[in-house]
Amino acid sequence: MKEIPFSIPVTGIIRINGNVITVIVNRAVTNVTLDPEAESPGRTVFEPGKSMFDIILASAQEFFRRTGYNRFTGLDLYDIARE
Repeated sequence: MKEIPFSIPVTGIIRINGNVITVIVNRAVTNVTLDPEAESPGRTVFEPGKSMFDIILASAQEFFRRTGYNRFTGLDLYDIARE
């Protein structure tokens, strides 16, 4: 069996219009409609006024205050947060 290598030029365009994405490759057109996701809350709240991110930030600041070193592990922050 003999093989003959060849190449085919392909051009394409992707258009995004709201929740519709149109992909055009040469003369073939495909439309994809995306359903909007339900919005998730911006912050996960554990107790009034404190989020997970607030606790992590406070723990990281406390670690830096104690050690003067700005590299830490999750275990370091967990230990401080539990205090």
